[in-house]
Amino acid sequence: IFLFSMEIFAIGEYQPGSELYVIAERGLNLRDNASPSGKKLILIPFGSKVKVGVRLTENPMTADGISGYWAEITYNKKTGFAFD
Repeated sequence: IFLFSMEIFAIGEYQPGSELYVIAERGLNLRDNASPSGKKLILIPFGSKVKVGVRLTENPMTADGISGYWAEITYNKKTGFAFD
């Protein structure tokens, strides 16, 4: 689990426009497309606030034993995709 909402304290359902915080201690990679092979645009540091666009629920995946989806994320005026 990489993101959490101050309102619910755990990843769950969130809406486009939600502001969430990175809880991955090593940070969160923002990629140019919704794929683990997408180009890394920036590493978003632990504790950073991000804004969520669209959550792509068509293709769930599992990474390091964590199941989730890709979401469009904006951080410091950069928009890309991150695994939630």
